[in-house]
Amino acid sequence: MLKKISVVLISLPVFLSACVPYPGMQSAVYHPQALARSSFAPLKGAANAQTQHFFVEAMGQSAATQYANAAENLYNRLMIDAGIMNYQPSSPLKIIFYPNQSEFDKKTGQPSGSRGVIYRGALYTYISPTLDNRLSYEITQLVLTNYIHRPNPDWIWVKNGLAAYEEMKTMQLAGNQQDLFALVRSQMRQSPYPMSQLTTMAPPDDESVSSSAWDCESESMVNFMISQAGNSQFGQFLANLQGNEDVSSAIGQAFNGKWTGLNSFYQAWQQRG
Repeated sequence: MLKKISVVLISLPVFLSACVPYPGMQSAVYHPQALARSSFAPLKGAANAQTQHFFVEAMGQSAATQYANAAENLYNRLMIDAGIMNYQPSSPLKIIFYPNQSEFDKKTGQPSGSRGVIYRGALYTYISPTLDNRLSYEITQLVLTNYIHRPNPDWIWVKNGLAAYEEMKTMQLAGNQQDLFALVRSQMRQSPYPMSQLTTMAPPDDESVSSSAWDCESESMVNFMISQAGNSQFGQFLANLQGNEDVSSAIGQAFNGKWTGLNSFYQAWQQRG
């Protein structure tokens, strides 16, 4: 089983992304140098569990089964929210849960405070008290990375925005109404990033409020897109991105004239109530 998974993962494009801390929320940014230094040592003595869409490694059979089932539940919700219910990974997506952040940092070489990293199509993360919330963010990143093989950064705001959307939804379903972006939401509304920046760069590679504002704007736009057009049309937008359409064309083709392209969508988002 392990051999089968590793062969499939090696055949995938190498996506290098990691998550680092900043005020209010975590942002998925690129740290290729850190990843190049990473050993990604195996989780010795780990148990494993497999569901329809995931292969999970963790310390202890009960933990592996628990997290595999949690990942599967989050996957099913994401398929509905993202409107891509027909998507089936070619093989189970692999997730490795290190027992704590210290071991995760040591084994992956990620920046201190990183929440997880996607490498060769697999998610490496760790167990902590905040895992329930952040796992929805990481699962979204993992699924979209494998669904849309698109190294061009023009769509990273979509991936980050949907990941934050799912994390906030997990919190709300648990009765937590906290706004992850409370520190920067008013700043974002007053001085949003121009669309040209969101589609030509990855999030700011720092631990400052600027990276928080980047994700805040991305989540707000994805939220607006879904609430205004619906899950099905949002799914068509993702399918267009998977088909390697540029973002503007993907929008124009997916939303049946509601927005003719990227600029039309951005203007509508800016004029929201």
